[in-house]
Amino acid sequence: MSTALRTETPTAPRWHDFEGRERLVARDVVRSLTLLLRDVLHWTGGAGADDLLDNLRATLATDGPESALPLDAVSGAVAARREVGAQVATISEHLVGWVVAELAGSAGEHGQPAPTRSRCDGHPWTPAVQRLLMGTRGGPEAMQGFNEFLHQVVLLRDALVPFTNWQEVPVLVGAGDGTGLRHLDGAREAFSVELMVRQVRATAVVDLARRAVEGRSGPQGYGFTSPHGTVLPAVVGADPLEASSRLLTWHAPGALALPRPDGTTTAVPALGDYYAAARTPAAELASPSGAAVDQAGSTAEGGSFALVPTPAAEPGTCTVGLRPAAGAAVDLGQAVRGHRYAYRAAAGDRTAGDEGVQVLDARAVLAAPGLVWAPAGTWAVSAGGDPALVLALLGKLYPENVVLVPGGGWAALDGVGKDGTATFLVLDAARA
Repeated sequence: MSTALRTETPTAPRWHDFEGRERLVARDVVRSLTLLLRDVLHWTGGAGADDLLDNLRATLATDGPESALPLDAVSGAVAARREVGAQVATISEHLVGWVVAELAGSAGEHGQPAPTRSRCDGHPWTPAVQRLLMGTRGGPEAMQGFNEFLHQVVLLRDALVPFTNWQEVPVLVGAGDGTGLRHLDGAREAFSVELMVRQVRATAVVDLARRAVEGRSGPQGYGFTSPHGTVLPAVVGADPLEASSRLLTWHAPGALALPRPDGTTTAVPALGDYYAAARTPAAELASPSGAAVDQAGSTAEGGSFALVPTPAAEPGTCTVGLRPAAGAAVDLGQAVRGHRYAYRAAAGDRTAGDEGVQVLDARAVLAAPGLVWAPAGTWAVSAGGDPALVLALLGKLYPENVVLVPGGGWAALDGVGKDGTATFLVLDAARA
């Protein structure tokens, strides 16, 4: 892929100050990119700032003729697209606000702008910007500078989409070659196509996140760790009832007590095909006569957990064990997969009775060989208010019809999950 932003002088490009700083958080990237917008305003004689900002808003919107990611135009608003769309809107609003704040502040001293060469990336201009840049106040320098500014902000916005804590993520900004975030072109295009035409795969979200932080792809997995931090599904260390099942969270190096690797290690599930995994019948684990278990007994350590990585067969990969305070360790890959497939219930979904609900002990479920399964019936297991135990249980229950339930009651549910198969209820007593 051809590069962009080559200056006509032998000196370094003046539109950003990335040199010497390999990775920057989003706010600092915007500060540098706004230097390019200042250059555009230099070429236009200071005219059209509001029009240029309106075009930026239109480009970052999810609808309209200028949108770089027109999600609102796609029929069949699947859950993944709705969640990603909300994330896109939030990030876009912040980026625009930061650009406005930068323009309103001191212009700083970054020298005479150097003409910028920018490959056309198909970002439409609003009519007002067309008149500005193609009129007497515009010209090739202003046109190409604004093209590049729009594209760099789009690349930044989309690179941040995978992360719940996107403002904290250290984004790779190049090595002073003048191309900025252009190394993300291919990854951004692939992710955009997937988002527009299909259910978004978890591996695609991880790949875009890895390109943003590490600048390269790698084995498919559900997360990765490197000297620049660890990226795992957002549910790890969070409330499974509230956490996103599609987005990721970046953790600073050492924050999760994982070994700091020399290179990048991809986290992969221990079970590549969970359909073929061994199964333990739930009936073998049920409490006598359906008696309730002591729900408070599983929270002695306040919901703490440990992550235990083990090298996997493929070079550069590992499996990760999730060990909650109460119970045996489970594969984190299967746990986050179970969380992605689980249904969520609200308190209002619960019916009055508990007839026919059979109770399982959480420790027995975690210690069972393979995955716990049943051909029929309703089965309930309490996590005792421990979010790490909830996630661990999701790594042991066959992920066909598992429902996360707030509160500690055993009542059956109506209208949640699937019909015609066994239902497993994972209850969080802390929400009773």
